[in-house]
This record gives sequence, C-alpha cells and structure tokens, in this order.
Amino acid sequence: MRNAPAKWEGFLEKRAAGPVSGASWSASLKTTTMSLQPLTQSIDSAGNAMSLTRGQNVGAASLVIGLVWWGVWMLMPALGPEPLTAEPSQALSEGALPETCVLQARVIQDVSLINPAEVSVVCRPRGGEDWAQGEADIAAALALAHKADLSVSISAQRHSQGGHISAPGSLHLDMTEYRGVRLSDADRAARRVHVLSGTTWAEVQEVANGRGLHPEAYRQAMATRGPEGRFKAPHSLAVAVQQSSNVFSVGGSLSVNCHGRDKDLGPIITSVQSFRIMLADGRVVRASRDDALGSEGAQLYGLAIGGFGLFGVILDVTLDLRDNVVVEKRVERLSYRDYLPTLKRSVLSDPDIMLHYGRLNIDELDKEGYLRDMYIANFKTTEQIDRIEGLVDEKNPRLTGALMELGEWSDLAKRLRWQAILRHVDVPGKVERMTLNNAMRPQVAFLFERRGKRTINILQEYFVPLEGYVEFIDGLRAVALEDGINLQNVTLRFVAHNDRAMLSYAPTDSIAVVLYINIGLKDDALSHAERWTQRLVDLCLSVKGRYYLAYQRWPSRAQLERSYPRIESFLEAKAAFDPYARFSNQFFTHYFETEEPKAADTE
Repeated sequence: MRNAPAKWEGFLEKRAAGPVSGASWSASLKTTTMSLQPLTQSIDSAGNAMSLTRGQNVGAASLVIGLVWWGVWMLMPALGPEPLTAEPSQALSEGALPETCVLQARVIQDVSLINPAEVSVVCRPRGGEDWAQGEADIAAALALAHKADLSVSISAQRHSQGGHISAPGSLHLDMTEYRGVRLSDADRAARRVHVLSGTTWAEVQEVANGRGLHPEAYRQAMATRGPEGRFKAPHSLAVAVQQSSNVFSVGGSLSVNCHGRDKDLGPIITSVQSFRIMLADGRVVRASRDDALGSEGAQLYGLAIGGFGLFGVILDVTLDLRDNVVVEKRVERLSYRDYLPTLKRSVLSDPDIMLHYGRLNIDELDKEGYLRDMYIANFKTTEQIDRIEGLVDEKNPRLTGALMELGEWSDLAKRLRWQAILRHVDVPGKVERMTLNNAMRPQVAFLFERRGKRTINILQEYFVPLEGYVEFIDGLRAVALEDGINLQNVTLRFVAHNDRAMLSYAPTDSIAVVLYINIGLKDDALSHAERWTQRLVDLCLSVKGRYYLAYQRWPSRAQLERSYPRIESFLEAKAAFDPYARFSNQFFTHYFETEEPKAADTE
C-alpha cells in the first residue's frame, strides 16, 4: 500500500516546470480514399488558420469552403491524443473482482477530447430503488483500490474539461448508472429532493415538475402566497440551482460547484442542504450546511463542493427545490458599457426577476459591434398565464448543431447565426411565457451533435468583479483579435457572492464571462491556445477576478495560486482526509503531486 507521510513535505511546493502539454499527438491524418486527396490538399492550402483556431475571414467564399470541407470532414478519421497510460497492478490478478467492476484497459475521455487516460479497472455502481446496493458497490470498489494500491478517479457525464475525471492506471468509478430520485409528499411540502449523485438534472426536473397545475389552481396559488413568496396551495416544483443546461449529473455539479442563471442564489452550494460522502477509508460522513463550524461535516461540506472528486465519493444529496412559477422572458438590446447600469437599476433591484443572462455579439465582420453590442434576457414571475406546460424537449438538435459548426469555419456563417438568434431565439421586444423548469431547459443538445474531427469547442469562464467588467471585456476583445481566438459564443451571468466553498470563485458579486471557443487539435494549435489562455487569466487577475478551475490545465501554477489564495489550505485538508492520495485525477497530479511521499512505518 502507499506509504502515508506524517506531513506531505514538498506537496505544497511549486512545480519547477510550467504546465505540461500532455499527450503526444497524431502527426498526420490517414488517407480515406485516393479520390479525396486532391480536395483535402486544396482546402488545407487555403490557409494555415484551418489547423489553428481561426475561421477563414473571406466572407461568402469562406462559407462555400466551409460547406465542402464539412462534408469531406465526415469521412475522415478523427485526430486525437495518445492516452496517458500506467503499468497494471499485479494485485488485480489476485482474487475475484467485485460484481460491478471489470478489469480492462479502457480510455476515459472528457468532452474536450484533449485529456484521455487509460484506466485499469472500471466499476459501475448500481442505482435504482435499492440505494444501499449501490453504496455497497462503491465500498467494494474502494476496497479493491486499497488492495491493489490504485488511485481512484470518478466520472459521470464527463463535461469537466481539465482532466478532472480520470487518472492513468486508476480504478475508475463510472457513476452513470448510479441514479435515483426520491420525492415524498413530505419532501414536496418541505421543498426538498433526495438524489443519487449520478442522477442528471433532467431526471430531477421530471420528478419535481410532476403534473403541473391547472391554470385556475395556479391563479389560486398565486393569490395565497405567503410572506416569503411561497405558495400555500399544492404546486409543481423546480430545481433551485443548476447549470444553464440539465444534461449534467448532480454529483458532477457539486464537484465543480456550478452556478446557473439565477441572479439571487449564486453557486450551487447555496442550494445543497446536505450530502453523504464515502471517504478513502470507507467511512461515510454526512455533511450539512447546518453543521457546526469546525466539525468534520462542515469541513467536508466546503471541501467536497468544488473539490473535483478529490475528497471522496459523493453518494446522495439533499437539494432545495422551489416553486415552479410561470415566468415571462423579455429581451433587451444594449451596449456592453450600459450593461452594469442596467443590471443594477433594472435587474438586481427587481425581486420578481428570477433568471438572467446576457450575450455579446461575436460577429467579427461587424467591426463596431464585435464584443460591444449585446442583449440581456430576464425571466420574471407573472400571475397572468394561459396554461401550465409539461417539460419541453429540444427540437432538431442535429440541424442546429450543423449550423453551429459552420460558424467555426466562416465568419459569414457566424454573422448569420448571430442574426438568427436575435430573430428566432432571443427576440428583443417579444414576450414568451414558460414555467421555471422549462426556462432552465435551454437548447444545448445541439452542442453535442458536433461532427468535427480536426477541431473541438471548449469552454472557459472568468469571474469578474462588477467594477472590472468593462475593462475585462475591452481586454478580451483585444486579445481575441490579436491572438485569433475563434469565439463561438460569449454569455454573461450575474453570480451572487458566496465564499462557503474552500475554492470559491465568487468571493464578491461577479459577472461570469463564459467563452465557447473553437480550437484546433494539433500541437501548435494547443500551444497557441495555452498562450492566449494565460493572457486572459492575467487579464482577469488584473481586475481582481478569478478563472474557473473546471476547464483546461493551461493556466500556470502561479496563476492558480493568485486566483485561489486558499489553495494551500485546500491541499492541507486533502492530506488530512486522504493521506494516501487515493482520490486523484489529471488536474491534481498536473498541479500538485510531486515525488512519492517518503516511507513511513505502516502495518
């Protein structure tokens, strides 16, 4: 077994070298058919930008090239990194494996396609009605990891993009089957729900939404709202805080301490009543927001939420729910310089506005409007409705995804997409009514219908204090133009301050600037992306902001420490709760793991 050090000497020291680039990449694309060679060569010669991060800035010709290239692309094999590997453990061949574990060298990959790792064992704890069974599956998996001296990595929907979900040679807990939702009448009255950590938000919404209300029942409920704004009549319920999409798992959302579009609640930690977590030694601890300060539960509450799976396996969670009110969506166009005055005057001061976001113009052909023009969307409660909706599913995600992908190659296509959003999706002056649950189910499935194989879309997020917002957007525009960052979307969200998580990204009220970026998958493109990422992090730090740790490992260790000054306390707690570093991932080893701890006497 691993030797437990009395202290993790060297663990808090800075790594001498900067962030590593990761795996080596394929040197060339395999030939699909001889007939495609001339076409692919002619397209590649159109400009080196295709293999980097920029689309062809040639208007209509770019759109034509993009259409042809996209069709050819579908027939090409995908580029990709070689997965990180590790030597298999001899102990794995001794004795039987737990029922839900399989001995296999399998590559685990997140949606960014740039962090593959080959794991040794995959274990899939069971969900369903028998929650104790799944918990026993997890305990058996951890016992196997202890016996074979394996690190443990954890994943569900795999949307974190910095190697947080895997470690080479690890025992991998695949939590996608570990799903279940419990909502009794007593829970409904108390506005809470109990879920297994592998459950997706879509599943939580389906149970919480119920059958909705008849319009007349809704009107009666609105007339009987209590002093806290809660309905006294029976009602449908909605999730309090989740990401802007419902495709993620609850456990994954806690692990990154996600936030959504709610203007008042801030990060998800504000809506987590409690959770149970299994530690490396097999103990199960209940952590609650009401635990006494300094207690084990209170410590784990602030460490595991936003702890990227490094403290244990979150088993089940009790979450706040709220009334599934009907909201009206209204969109307003404005300049980025007018955003903060409008936010303070018309949004933050209005208690009936529940959800809010903004979107900046990414049309580079519009020289005056690029990252200057924008709009905001507000979702406000109302008593006037015609119906109560069931949950709405997204329509035509493949078609929308194809149109989105064309914008990666053509500035003209990007312009057309921006105009289409304003005409058909977020329409200024148009009033749309929907339930809160449906407002928290925006169209994003198309993002996962992507067919590209030489580039990928990634996310980055920067939390900017209100007073630094204009300066940050001006700097973002300059860096994007200078370094050719191929922005596909820029959204803005207000995040209310909350410092409860040890690695809090919003110690003050902030604007979350969310970037959706197309990058190439070749080594030079990734190195280029690492450089401009560090420029953006420095820009964010210059206005006293923080970057989001849930994405790429391109910021330097020094930038991480400046963004998160409590990182040393986080690492000290990690050493205390997990002295053998049993829970690990690529993010952790990249920034923090140094030499193997010195030997100590163990039994």
